[in-house]
Amino acid sequence: MKWLKYLLILALIGTFSCGEKKKRRTDDDKDGSSDNGDKTSNTETIEEIPSSALIPIMGKSKKTGKNISFAYDPFACISNDGKLLTLQRRVKDSNTSFYLALYDLEKKEYTGNELEKIVDINEPALSPDNKKIAFIYLKDLEKTGGDVYIVGIDGQGLEQITKTKEPESQISWSNDGKSICFVRDKRHIIIYDFAEKKETSYPINMSNNKPATNINHPVFSPDNKSLAFDLPKTYDEKTTSQVIGIIDIESKNVTYATIEKGGAISPVWIKEGNYIAHVFKDATTKDEEGKNVPTHILKWAIKSGEKQGILLQPEGQVEVGERVSYSPAKKWICFSLRRSIKGKDGTSKVAFEVFALPLEKPAS
Repeated sequence: MKWLKYLLILALIGTFSCGEKKKRRTDDDKDGSSDNGDKTSNTETIEEIPSSALIPIMGKSKKTGKNISFAYDPFACISNDGKLLTLQRRVKDSNTSFYLALYDLEKKEYTGNELEKIVDINEPALSPDNKKIAFIYLKDLEKTGGDVYIVGIDGQGLEQITKTKEPESQISWSNDGKSICFVRDKRHIIIYDFAEKKETSYPINMSNNKPATNINHPVFSPDNKSLAFDLPKTYDEKTTSQVIGIIDIESKNVTYATIEKGGAISPVWIKEGNYIAHVFKDATTKDEEGKNVPTHILKWAIKSGEKQGILLQPEGQVEVGERVSYSPAKKWICFSLRRSIKGKDGTSKVAFEVFALPLEKPAS
């Protein structure tokens, strides 16, 4: 009979142990983890925003009474407070020369006439305090890229920041206004510190340790500790797709926020830096005859690459421009849309309009 007592004691110990393991597993699950170390994200899912929410933020043209539009991508960049836009406007009777423009979104008018004297520029970006504009001065109008300059919004204090043989492009400001980042020769991301007048280079290596090429659109995270950018990633010998990468500024480690194959470009940090919105180039839609036609949509991704989804799928055959910017104050994503617009004579022409996409519904 003694052996029956021993068996009963062992059974009770086993039951208690299993109960404790189950309790611990349940508690772990509440914390978003499990015994095997897998993490379950507690991040919310962003719902797709309808095209009807788009706001044509530049207003109507005084000449035509229609929404202000451009025959080219104006590279519009919205200010942090959502009150100003920097743009590049085409010099009259020129297809390759652009001048610097500043647009007041509250007054619905261009301002800063002195800026218009600065020509042969590309990709202007407004500082967080709305006091300075960084831009690329083009060395060769037949090529993209040049040297980095800054100027006050009153057109005064023009200053050259870089002087290199390699072309530079795609400037973005840090959120404290102390630094800018840009691309040099499509192979390096450069961070320039204004106080130290010093630049730091971030060459990006792929998983095969080969240097990355065609790096584009670097942008600081809200805490200025990371940069998001797009670059080509090779999946196999035949497939190369543009994806969103993230580099930790201190460690220089690179991770990926997009994991699907496709043309992911132009990232921008949203939702306090927990999400990255970006353009997706390889989407398709149906035309009137039911045929697939290319279109560009906006998507979102969690910075850890765990989830992604559609943010906006504009109606019709459209193209989201190369520049996407974000206003934390307004919680607006700003970009241009290239689409078909009817002219005075009733014929259709292709043009860009600047829109804002509100991420939150206005308070009623």
